[in-house]
Amino acid sequence: MNIRPFFFLTPCLFFLNACSDHADEEKYASRPPVFEEIICEPLNTNETSIRAGQPFVVTARQKSLGKLLNNTTYTWSDSEGQLSHKYTQKVIYDQETQHPTDTVVAPSAGAYKLTMYARYNASGNTSWWSGKYGSTFQSTLTDGSKATYVTGGLFYFGVTLEKTIMVGN
Repeated sequence: MNIRPFFFLTPCLFFLNACSDHADEEKYASRPPVFEEIICEPLNTNETSIRAGQPFVVTARQKSLGKLLNNTTYTWSDSEGQLSHKYTQKVIYDQETQHPTDTVVAPSAGAYKLTMYARYNASGNTSWWSGKYGSTFQSTLTDGSKATYVTGGLFYFGVTLEKTIMVGN
């Protein structure tokens, strides 16, 4: 009788049992950041307003940081497809928790609908967040922007922020 598989299998079973007993506890839960507002500021510190042809920075300010998140991708866009965008596309969130930003140039004055989509891959479980907020959660930020949080099963969170901005001459 070969007993080696028994010695290998027994510790594995104890390990799996120990990991799964409390996996849905809050301390093991991944959470997306919760956003507070989207702000727009001229890149040139001498400017006080956002103007056509001049670069400005759009920042999605976080009210609370995310937790247990790894590979994160950001996509900034505008519904008209007219704005020039320059932003960091990928980060490891738990190592780089800064507010997502986009440097934008508008070709002309007017209203533009900006959208930021972030996908946060979870390192922990997502069931705690889903149990508290549901698989889809919407909120209005302090500046009137819209936020939609979606739990992508066990693996990720998707966050969409939308704001209409006014660009002057």
